Amino acid sequence: MFGTPGLTRGKIYEIAGKSDVGKSALALRLIGFAQKQGEKGFDIDVEKGLNKEFAKKLGIDASKLMVISPDHGEGAMKGLRVAIRDKGRSFGVLDSSTACLPENETNDAGGGMGAQARMMSSEMKKVDKIVAKHGAILFVISQVKTKPGVAFGNPEYVSSGGSAVGFHSRVRMVISKVEVEKDDKASDAIFQKQEKSFTMRLVISKNHTGPKRTVPFDLIVGNPNMFDIELTKTAVRWAKNFKLVDTSKKSVAGIPFEGRGTEKDLEEVLKGQEYVVFEAVDAIFKAREDGLDVVAPENAEEGDDMFKGVEIQGDVGSDEFEKVDLNAVEEDDGEV
Repeated sequence: MFGTPGLTRGKIYEIAGKSDVGKSALALRLIGFAQKQGEKGFDIDVEKGLNKEFAKKLGIDASKLMVISPDHGEGAMKGLRVAIRDKGRSFGVLDSSTACLPENETNDAGGGMGAQARMMSSEMKKVDKIVAKHGAILFVISQVKTKPGVAFGNPEYVSSGGSAVGFHSRVRMVISKVEVEKDDKASDAIFQKQEKSFTMRLVISKNHTGPKRTVPFDLIVGNPNMFDIELTKTAVRWAKNFKLVDTSKKSVAGIPFEGRGTEKDLEEVLKGQEYVVFEAVDAIFKAREDGLDVVAPENAEEGDDMFKGVEIQGDVGSDEFEKVDLNAVEEDDGEV
């Protein structure tokens, strides 16, 4: 979705959305994945809503997760600096920017108009530099609220705290919940009203790490109690949305399938091969963005219909920038 191979180190990612759409659960799920890859996770729990048992269900190793529960915004920002700079933590979340009230407001001393915005603007500058210097990845959760009585335009706006989070974040994801599926097969009428699964829709509204892909991307979440992202169903959804299903040739992203091409048929053939769809979607976007060649995946076979007429790019040289260490440069100002 970001147009990059995974997440980029040294960046702040903002997750924005309304209440109860899965922002915190998504961040915790990502921390769980990062822990399995050897990253040291942390959670700045300003809302004090972190549940140990729920975190375990999301794949979190609770014994290795650093949790800081500050009472105010200044404490949250100090906790971020301590976790990343002093404790060497590399992957975590600030939950949430809305709960980062100034210390004066928390202690009923009053902060005045714009106090939270001033505090966040001052503190986020320091956090941004520390995240970049230490190569950490930070997710900041923001609440999206609705202005009452708005007749024209978009009534939604990002919650209090000013524009500091939006400015310092390099990627901004806006999340919404659509297509909620109820458990109709449950014998008890009470449990029939519970969510069986739902579709989480993500839109990348800002991206300074790669190309800006503002097309909505759907993630199918099965079993909301465990926030289990169903990759196979998600791959089927992407294959349909990006027109990778060819019913005449009975193939999906170049993989042949049997049957009429129903969701069940596609799920059977894509199970364990979801990455083929994701790579094909990435290739489609790269073709649109470059207007030139498409980089075919390494496992693409010669004569594959999906890449017919596509020129595979060769070696384009080093992809490293030329960097200069200013501390090692001696300046000669000469005569003025």
